[in-house]
Amino acid sequence: MDREIRIRSNINSSFIEIERLRIEREEREKAEREAKWQKEREERERLENEWKETHKNLFKYTYCSYYCKDTFNYEYGGYCKIHFYEWSDVNREPIVFNHYPELYRFLDECDLWIDEEQNNMIKPIASCYISCKPDSKELIVATTYDGLCQKMSEAKTLADVLSTVPEV
Repeated sequence: MDREIRIRSNINSSFIEIERLRIEREEREKAEREAKWQKEREERERLENEWKETHKNLFKYTYCSYYCKDTFNYEYGGYCKIHFYEWSDVNREPIVFNHYPELYRFLDECDLWIDEEQNNMIKPIASCYISCKPDSKELIVATTYDGLCQKMSEAKTLADVLSTVPEV
């Protein structure tokens, strides 16, 4: 018994058209996905940069970032006792910070900047005293309360002298 197999093709032009449309759809979907990912990446970068700009101290002196800001432990980072006197008034009750990240968060919220030299000064000592110069956002850091009072007195004297000098 001889068996004969005949292969008949049912491929026509519509199959080629369907395959072309499938390829076009896949390319379009891929381009849409990549555009969406690019948009999301740009948005993340924008939010991250905004966070860095508004949280300069936290970003520079801790490992806190935009991505871990919600779970960051502000009680981590070493114990300290920092007395911060608001409104350049060393006679008022200070805000006491027991951890460095708490101080950095407060400074960021107040739009104050502690420079690297001042930060290195407060790290090794058990307690320190901080206030702003009168009518300024510049910080004064001292290791003792009396030292802070003296620096504030000098800053007030300098501010008084500069206020009498006419602008040219």
